[in-house]
Amino acid sequence: MVLALTMLPACETNVELCNEPEHPHAVGVLYSFLWDEEDPTHVPDSMYVIANRIIGQWKSSMVIGSQSTPGWGYYYYTDMVDMTKKSSNDAAPNTEDDTSGSEEEGEEMPEQPTVPLYVDKGVPGVDYPTAEFLIKKGEYKFVAFSMDTTELIYDNVVDFIISPPSEGKVLQDIYVSYKTYPKDNNGGKLRQIINDWTDYNPYAQYIQPDMQPVYFDTIAVRKIDNGSSRYITFLPKRLTQNIDIYFNVQKRIKETPFVIDSIRAEISGIPHSINFSNGYIDIEHTDKMMFKTDLVNNFDAAAKPPYNNTVIVDSKSRSQLGCHANINVTSLVRNQSSSVYTGPGIMQVMIYAHADNPNPKSADDKVLYKKMQGKINLYHTLDKTKLYEITDDGKHARRSSAHAYVVVKAADIIVDGEKIVSAADDNGGLDKWEPCDEIRIDI
Repeated sequence: MVLALTMLPACETNVELCNEPEHPHAVGVLYSFLWDEEDPTHVPDSMYVIANRIIGQWKSSMVIGSQSTPGWGYYYYTDMVDMTKKSSNDAAPNTEDDTSGSEEEGEEMPEQPTVPLYVDKGVPGVDYPTAEFLIKKGEYKFVAFSMDTTELIYDNVVDFIISPPSEGKVLQDIYVSYKTYPKDNNGGKLRQIINDWTDYNPYAQYIQPDMQPVYFDTIAVRKIDNGSSRYITFLPKRLTQNIDIYFNVQKRIKETPFVIDSIRAEISGIPHSINFSNGYIDIEHTDKMMFKTDLVNNFDAAAKPPYNNTVIVDSKSRSQLGCHANINVTSLVRNQSSSVYTGPGIMQVMIYAHADNPNPKSADDKVLYKKMQGKINLYHTLDKTKLYEITDDGKHARRSSAHAYVVVKAADIIVDGEKIVSAADDNGGLDKWEPCDEIRIDI
């Protein structure tokens, strides 16, 4: 009997069973985010946080607002539902290293910021906001990444969270994928569709045209107990690649002066998924994206970017102008051949222009509007830019830099007011523009 009694504490610790009203193995953790961004409009409104205990595996996840300190949010998945209400309803979270209870001091709960609620049906969760999240004591690996269920797919993440330890799923394998849509019959889900766009590269579907960057951070293994270690601060960095795209346009205006109103574009070869832990991108499965461009002054392609991005308005007398766009994607994959115009690494453009009608039939017929569509295989451009690199084992790829420039140094797009003019066959190893067939449309 004495021997059995001496073994009781060890058994209790291993199985974490207690009859005390406040679980001695649970600790309230508070999260915050420090952003170092020149453009705060790209900062996501919420972050997905995973607390992964590495010894005696146990997992919990939360969705937390990115702008408040500490971050208010919701449990996404936890098996500690019965113990969470006291944390969110009774006392303000203690944000000082001194962990004396704020309940006795009579502090009020900080104002609750607006936080999007992402709690999937059928997944255990708690649907009221809190700034203090209960997890079990132990040694943890914490990760945080952008939360956007409207445009990204987190099935792999959810599968990791809800899987039992016996399945052996590891944090290093979680990834996120783009939601994709057909150009037509997408139920209005694909935004900013280019009207009358004829897809001459229908090998893949589209992601949204205004995708925001994906952010990620991880915290070194941290022991969580009742001390100051329960304050977790993330420093999120962009996991996706920010790319500036530039190309020039040459106008032949001798016979028919015309004005370019705008240029829209489409790019293919966007890796479909990205791994949070190691940044590996799926270059075998790629998507497409439409995007807006800005008209700028024509630039010297021989000079190093960045160039002057001041937006301009075209005129009848202007014979040259530049085009610029900035996109946030996983990266861009080049085509396997420089002579084809389908598959990854192809950019298509739609040029909207107008000119005076020399033979108007009425007052409403004084202006002619045209659309001209062209395409280019960016094989040589992407080969020189090297947006991503292959790992030493030859099995994976990841971006080579957080930001990159894709500058089309081929001959300019030549537009004669009727169509995009095909470049000469002898392109000297440069990419060349080609007109798309049957796309000259009068409105």
